[in-house]
Amino acid sequence: FLVCAGGLFSSVQFGLIVHLFPTVRLQGLDMTMAASMVSITGVFSILGRLSTGALLDFVPTKPVAIVAFLLPLPVMALFMLAGGSVPLLTLASAMLGFAAGSEIDVVAYLCSRRFDSRIFGTVYTLFQMTFAVTSSLGPLLASWRFDQTGSYIRYYIIAGSMIAAASVLITFLPPPAQLDN
Repeated sequence: FLVCAGGLFSSVQFGLIVHLFPTVRLQGLDMTMAASMVSITGVFSILGRLSTGALLDFVPTKPVAIVAFLLPLPVMALFMLAGGSVPLLTLASAMLGFAAGSEIDVVAYLCSRRFDSRIFGTVYTLFQMTFAVTSSLGPLLASWRFDQTGSYIRYYIIAGSMIAAASVLITFLPPPAQLDN
């Protein structure tokens, strides 16, 4: 479940990140403002990584994971509803960054709790390899849908379904086994 959820999430996440600049340009922002949105995403990815790591130490893992995995849904909704609104696009960019920073932490944490430390390196490498492949497909999917329609709306519909599926998969993760490390 975890590798499928992470793969779906990383595909959508990288599709949104790679297409952030053209997405905000389509909303009427000039190149400087579009670059600012990308910068905001970068800053919030750091904040997402730090705060998610802290949350994972104090809050049950599954709710943190579900919230982190659902973050791209409001991002896509904001992109569709923004109509060139700089505050809404700034919020979407910040949430996108936060989601980007939290995903790797959540997956690494969940993986470390579900696999014996003697095989963790191998398992985590397989996870990362899967995410590398799926994350490369997300931007291609976004480009393909945009090239066919001149809009990202259909991509958001597909991506939203992928995010929903990833979140459902996270909810069905079995509890971690008691491992003898």
